[in-house]
Amino acid sequence: MILLQQHVQSYSETKLAEEEMGLTINITRLLNVIQNERMSLVFYMLTGKNRSQVEQSIVNTDDALDHLSEDLSYLLQSEATNQTLITAMRTSSPENETFSGLMYFEPYNALNRYVIHQIVRSTGTAISSTVWRQFVVYKNLIEAIENINIAAILVLQFIRDGFLDLSDFAQFIRRDAAALDYIASAQNFMTSLNIMSRSEFKVMQYWRSQVLINSSTADRKDALTEYYHSVTTILGNLQTVQDRIQANVQATILAEIHSARWYQSISITLVVVIFVISPILVLMIRVATSTIQNYSTKLMARTMELRMEKSKSDRLLYQMLPPAVVKQLKQQRQVPAETFDAVTIFFSDIVGFTDISASSSAMEVVIMLNTLYRLFDSIILKYDVYKVETIGDAYMVVSGLPQRNGDRHAGEIAMMSLDLICGISGFSIPHMNNRTLEIRVGINTGACVAGVVGTTMPRYCLFGDTINTASRMESTGERE
Repeated sequence: MILLQQHVQSYSETKLAEEEMGLTINITRLLNVIQNERMSLVFYMLTGKNRSQVEQSIVNTDDALDHLSEDLSYLLQSEATNQTLITAMRTSSPENETFSGLMYFEPYNALNRYVIHQIVRSTGTAISSTVWRQFVVYKNLIEAIENINIAAILVLQFIRDGFLDLSDFAQFIRRDAAALDYIASAQNFMTSLNIMSRSEFKVMQYWRSQVLINSSTADRKDALTEYYHSVTTILGNLQTVQDRIQANVQATILAEIHSARWYQSISITLVVVIFVISPILVLMIRVATSTIQNYSTKLMARTMELRMEKSKSDRLLYQMLPPAVVKQLKQQRQVPAETFDAVTIFFSDIVGFTDISASSSAMEVVIMLNTLYRLFDSIILKYDVYKVETIGDAYMVVSGLPQRNGDRHAGEIAMMSLDLICGISGFSIPHMNNRTLEIRVGINTGACVAGVVGTTMPRYCLFGDTINTASRMESTGERE
């Protein structure tokens, strides 16, 4: 939409530039015919020659006024016609000795000043940078033609009289300087514009130098005609250049209009396509969003399940290995063996376990041991001890490792042993007519080494004479 807005604005500005340039061209054409009529009428008033040319120029001006479009009607006052501007000139006799060009043609001059002002005002607001250089040359040529035209009227008057009065001389100086400045400025912007080297310009330069000293002794018999033809030729050439610039500017503006229309059409097409596919895009985005939300929900559920399973596996690991050892193994760190100066080891086994196993089925033995060890596991939770392992009917517990507890390890194991003996006193074997169990206990305090052994099924094992002594004390001890 922003792109479309930019192209619509560009197209509107280009169309406005086309309208402004068209208006400028129409006003310039009117200015040219008025300037031609003024110059031919001056020559006729001074020489009495070219009456037919004067009549034709009047016809051309009347035709331009008659075909003046509505957008140019504001240039002249209501019901103003060419005849009202030159009535006094038509009735004046040729070769009037009291003729003063500027005063006599002031209606023309005032009209042309107004028309030039309208030309400058009617263009430039929407002109593009592409044709800006050409348009500057165009306006400079308009100003140059008008100043050359007025200066030429004064030169024609000088050629006839041989001098100019002070006011006319000052007006010539101003107009001549302005014409040269406008031509030089136009040539700066368009180097191909070549006026100074023309032979007609040399004639103008000669009489210009005569006017500047305001005195002439040259033969002026045919000078009026020669100078008039030189001036009209130069003005005609400048108007030709003007027409060429007009054509170039119009062609450039038409190309810009075509380009702006093309880009505007593309933008409209894109907007239509976007409006057509927008519902599809919205639907696809909605489906994608819904899919992502469903996936996120499932992912959260799976994450919760994973966390639960991880908690279960952690609990299982903590039952198999000490928590500190488990943390080191999770960090993929090697757990080195550690020496403990003082720990207390506890061993126990079931008295007559071999006879009990021989008279029981395997499932009955498993159920009996599972029930017994659940009882033991619930009792040892009350003490600062670590269950090392169970092998058959043997039950091994240690205190003082893997977390050291100072001198409390012996007391913890002793109190735990008494509690276990007390707890087993009421334990009976269901499948053997409620026969009670008896255990032997061995306890020893001393140094040992502990570490993780194995990689496939790592176990936390204890080594040293302290463990062997505790095991022998249990095997040789009395039953409880």
